[in-house]
Amino acid sequence: MADVPRLKSLLDEVYADYPFPIGGGWNDSLLRDALRDGAGLALVTGEGDAEVFQAFIIYRRLEDILDLTVLATARSFRRTGAMTVLFHHFLNHLQSARIWLEVHEANTAAVAFYEQLGFSFQGRRPNYYRDGGTALLYSLEKRLPK
Repeated sequence: MADVPRLKSLLDEVYADYPFPIGGGWNDSLLRDALRDGAGLALVTGEGDAEVFQAFIIYRRLEDILDLTVLATARSFRRTGAMTVLFHHFLNHLQSARIWLEVHEANTAAVAFYEQLGFSFQGRRPNYYRDGGTALLYSLEKRLPK
């Protein structure tokens, strides 16, 4: 919870870089609620005052589904593999799970990233975002090895 202001700052940076709404209107209170109702992990470098959040994921469990609520990568760490490292760490520590996420149809970089990770397209939610954009629904099935 102590990291919520830094998470919010990173989200503000990310949202400022896109001409369309790529997420909800996250404030400190909503981030705290998301962490309290779910879980999160981050890729952080440095210590103390030099600590830098490269990327983070917040998710929640809905019965047998993990819903990825927020994913964000700091501007200076985009295209460095930071989110890939974090996401593989996340997957490696799961047993079996079905993972869901939504992404704005215009966020082609995120769509390509999710498909590269093995997510499959499941459907659309028209007019889901504030700009009238469609949410694309993706899922990934993580199964225990046999």
